[in-house]
Amino acid sequence: LLYAIAFLSFSLAGFAQCPNLIWSDEFDGNSLNLDNWSYQIGDGCDINLCGWGNNELQSYQQANGVVANGELSITARNQRIGNSNYTSARIRSINKVDFTYGRIEARIQLPSGGGLWPAFWMLSTDEPYGFWPQSGEIDVMEWVGNQKAKVFGTLHYGQPSPANSQTGATITSVDGDFGEEYHVYAVEWEENIIRWYIDDFLFSTKRRSDLLPERWPFDHDFHLLLNMAVGGNFGGTVSAGIFPATMKVDYLRLYDGNKPSIVGDRFLSATPRVGQYSLLNLETPATVTWSVPPGVNILSGQGTSSVQVEWNNQPGTLRAEVNTPCGDQTFTMEIAAGLSRTNSLENFDEVGLATAAFSSGVLTEVQNPNPNSVNNSNRIGQYVRNSSEAFDVLVYDLPNVLGDVTDYTTGTKQLFLDVLTDAPVGTQILIQLETNSARSSDYPTGRHSRYEATVAARGEWHRLAFNFLDSPDGNANPRSIVQAPILFAPGSSSGQTFYYDNFDIYEENVTVSTSSIPSNNFDLHLIENPVLDVISANISLVKSASLKLVLTNLNGQHIQSLDLENLAPGLHTATLPAAGLPPGAYTITLMNLNGEDLRTVSVIKR
Repeated sequence: LLYAIAFLSFSLAGFAQCPNLIWSDEFDGNSLNLDNWSYQIGDGCDINLCGWGNNELQSYQQANGVVANGELSITARNQRIGNSNYTSARIRSINKVDFTYGRIEARIQLPSGGGLWPAFWMLSTDEPYGFWPQSGEIDVMEWVGNQKAKVFGTLHYGQPSPANSQTGATITSVDGDFGEEYHVYAVEWEENIIRWYIDDFLFSTKRRSDLLPERWPFDHDFHLLLNMAVGGNFGGTVSAGIFPATMKVDYLRLYDGNKPSIVGDRFLSATPRVGQYSLLNLETPATVTWSVPPGVNILSGQGTSSVQVEWNNQPGTLRAEVNTPCGDQTFTMEIAAGLSRTNSLENFDEVGLATAAFSSGVLTEVQNPNPNSVNNSNRIGQYVRNSSEAFDVLVYDLPNVLGDVTDYTTGTKQLFLDVLTDAPVGTQILIQLETNSARSSDYPTGRHSRYEATVAARGEWHRLAFNFLDSPDGNANPRSIVQAPILFAPGSSSGQTFYYDNFDIYEENVTVSTSSIPSNNFDLHLIENPVLDVISANISLVKSASLKLVLTNLNGQHIQSLDLENLAPGLHTATLPAAGLPPGAYTITLMNLNGEDLRTVSVIKR
């Protein structure tokens, strides 16, 4: 497919409003098309990359990647070959299908099982800036069975390992599991920007400025990879009884332009449950018809590209039927059941838990200029962004009010903010949770986690739910968060005005089971990580319980365990010896006496 190398290389200037399909593999026939793909075989040791650079446990074999019935199946098996206890498959399109810019998408069904790590990703073909990650890596989709509710989209870049950098985002499933169902995973790759989608829902955007001061290496030919790893640094502990496990790929398609997409609030507050939803990049003229479940009200926008919806307390599906000169398309979004507001960090009509301490721009308390059903407060904040600061910040001091912010990374708790602005739909807003070691000159030190939302409506109040984006400093203590900068339109020269209010904390409504301890009724936290001689963990309970703490290596073997019988409510400290452990990655799992995993955290032995 030599013509494809030149044919698939194009620039942003050539993007069409109605995108053209320029290459695809529909996986028809009964064998892999070797004009498009090559198999990679083995455990990586033949290229001095044993465990494929991540301590993975599988050996890739051609027999595990099969084309039949109109799809590609990549199957992981509990099968010993060489030094590997598992087999799987990995294919790549290098020097066969290589391209610069475009929309690449794949329809994929993920399997289920702890320790599985399927991925759809891209690597530099000619590595003009040097070996990984200097020439870049684009992860369109990664998923791990031990975190089945999240899909990851990531960029890798920067200096040679171990000084390499990454940035990305996750999207959380509203029903708690992305496995077992088909989804379309995509990126739109342009000269200075990359966007991630699942089922045409825009969930992350990264710009050249997000990588500063490092190089933006995404300006040359990349190729495609599909694989499923087992275990490893990211895949984690392998569950028993899950094999064979199969990742199925219906198709891959490459377009020379962008497609329409949808943005909006998938996780809504309990009162009021009002969400704003918008369709982006529609070719005009467009006919749009929105539909909602019984008991749900469309408050405004029917027939337009942006609609405001008041939901009841049940999960449901929002649907938009669209007709444009590019054809007919249906958009759907699953909306989760409501979270409940528990505390306010900033609310200009009452005293909040946080205090505005510093801002690059100008913050003023003003009258609400345009009250509506989402926000009819009398007083709100007006923030005029400093156009000379690419990363303008509005910093809130938090006097130890958030507790352990691990709950925010898992989605058990969530930050919300009401926003009114004329900034374009899709404008990014970030919230960072930081320790007192964070300084303006030492990023990412002290930045425990970042949370992202995007503007979904212009000129009217709408409530934004902030979803976990990434953890820039993996060593930041989640119990020591003292400030929360808000970044409106980060990486831009915008001088726009953002009205905001109700910077609030929401939590899941949880029903306590009498047979086991729900995840919010306990906490497992490593006192120090990495560790040298002793693993020390704090376990906090709100009800009495008998538990077990289990240390496991990445092969899934139990190294040691500690019984914790008849623990009273409160905080307990447990220790496990680590002096004799080989350096590397392990997991600590808190279990009940029935063997049910309650909470698992990773630990690094130095």
